[in-house]
Amino acid sequence: MRIVHVSDCYAPRLGGIETQVRALAVRQAQAGHDVHVITATPGAVRDGTEVLDGVKVHRATVRLPADLPVHPRVRSVVRSLLGQGGAASGAEVVHVHGGVVSPFAYPAAKVARELHLPTI
Repeated sequence: MRIVHVSDCYAPRLGGIETQVRALAVRQAQAGHDVHVITATPGAVRDGTEVLDGVKVHRATVRLPADLPVHPRVRSVVRSLLGQGGAASGAEVVHVHGGVVSPFAYPAAKVARELHLPTI
């Protein structure tokens, strides 16, 4: 199954949502699923894809103070990743992880629904 997680923040940033999403994604990958994470948190790359613990992590970041997880073109970036031919296309489910304030995850959820992808 191709599972795509969307989270404002992800490793290497540490906190509750980052730890939970990473643990879930890694376990799913270990179970044989094709797991992707789309995030606005920089890692080894600022804009692009890296593989961490068997999980494909797509990073879409802009340079902001404290590396805030905000992207001015979140909808177009997520649409290009989830849409036909995108690096995370063919998702069987999109799992959006949002908090009280989620400037990246909530617009991404809207895009997933517009693409008629099962979204939770």
